[in-house]
Amino acid sequence: MTSDGNVPMTVPRHVFPGALKTQLRLAMMFVLPVLPLGTARALAQAPQAPSDDVSVVERNINVIQAPPPITPPGDAIGAPRDQGFNDYASSIQPLGIQLGSAIIFPLLELQSVSDSNIFATQRGVSDVVFRSSPSARMILDTGRNRLTIQALADRLEYARNENESRTDYRVIANNRYELLPETILVAEGSYRGTHLNRGEPESATDDLRPPRYTVAGGSLTLDRDLAKLRGGVGLNYTRTIFSDSETIGGGIKDNSGRNRNRYVISGRAQYQLTTGYSALMRVSYNKIDYVNTTDRLGFRRDSRGITATAGARVEITRIISAEVSAGYLYRNFKDPRYASTNSFTFRGVAIWSPSSLTAVELLGSRDVNETLSTGYSSFLTTSFSLQVDHQLLRQLALTVTLRKVTNAYQRATIAIAPRTDRFYGASLGARYTPGRLWYVQAGYDLAQRRSTARTEGSEFDRNRASLTIGIQL
Repeated sequence: MTSDGNVPMTVPRHVFPGALKTQLRLAMMFVLPVLPLGTARALAQAPQAPSDDVSVVERNINVIQAPPPITPPGDAIGAPRDQGFNDYASSIQPLGIQLGSAIIFPLLELQSVSDSNIFATQRGVSDVVFRSSPSARMILDTGRNRLTIQALADRLEYARNENESRTDYRVIANNRYELLPETILVAEGSYRGTHLNRGEPESATDDLRPPRYTVAGGSLTLDRDLAKLRGGVGLNYTRTIFSDSETIGGGIKDNSGRNRNRYVISGRAQYQLTTGYSALMRVSYNKIDYVNTTDRLGFRRDSRGITATAGARVEITRIISAEVSAGYLYRNFKDPRYASTNSFTFRGVAIWSPSSLTAVELLGSRDVNETLSTGYSSFLTTSFSLQVDHQLLRQLALTVTLRKVTNAYQRATIAIAPRTDRFYGASLGARYTPGRLWYVQAGYDLAQRRSTARTEGSEFDRNRASLTIGIQL
């Protein structure tokens, strides 16, 4: 289950016939797969900073992932979203190492990135970043029970700005157990240590180096499939803890005001009206408790919220599928000086597969996120992205992505100036995979931020070009 309370919905594990390939493609595009940390981590990060979502192990779920406003520095730019969406790509996927009933998939990625604006400010400072990312994933499948364990690490070395160099890591364990026919229980736990990336909505320009924080969490979900009716419930808990950070002036910044616990209870139902058409409903309740009673200005940021949506999943034609839902979100804050957040919310994805070699995906969503910005209670994030994947040759895949993210900050009082941040981005990537053991990927990413706030770092332009080599078994 994700941090916003969406309950995993199980997709049958058998291979779909040809007439339903597009529908399977739709289901898998809602999945956040287990990919190497440096390969497609952008999919795992929501537009807030940091994300409370630590539930990223491969599983059959239906989740629309909003694009990140800033491509994280450890990502291979322009990575195809789904490497196995056709027979050509699937034929060169790694086989793994068989150890009894378990299969282990080791991977090492080496990357070089030329970044025109590493601090994401109006005054661009360029640098070259070298990344090494080892990872390993183990899958133990005994039929009714499937255990997945993954360990990932990133080491970023900056050529001229050593204060930016850092190491991130993540450990994830996921167990999927079939209690009864068509009844699935999924338990997951994870822990990660990472840093707040430059240019993200809640990053500060006075930090000497990116602040470090950890996220620990777990989830438990139960799904039941009754032919035309599918339903599920879930529980999710995450704990986010920040370390103190050094400022450029030489002081120490107390980041304990960011520390928080998040609890989510959710439910989901899907009913098949007819072949290719299903009605959907989601409801989630979330509770956010900050470790400190008040922030540095005396505000109490604890909150309670509910999100309810209804929609439909449709297979319009054999090559066009979509899922769209809309509804209402509400967030109430413990401090009476913060007005409640009430907003229309939506989630949608449309996938067009004009051929077995090409896929076009359109995503959109709106959600509410946490902020510690003075005078604001939260911000509403509205995200859109368009991605085109094309298998030009058997070994060569091309990817083009466009994205727009708008953060509308919710004011505590009318005396506070309105603030809206807009992020625009585009990326182009090419991945050449001559065989199962290695691949080469090149990419270019353009990111822009425009804001009604007139402070350092509120607006910037950033260009990044990368070359990645992956070695896998």
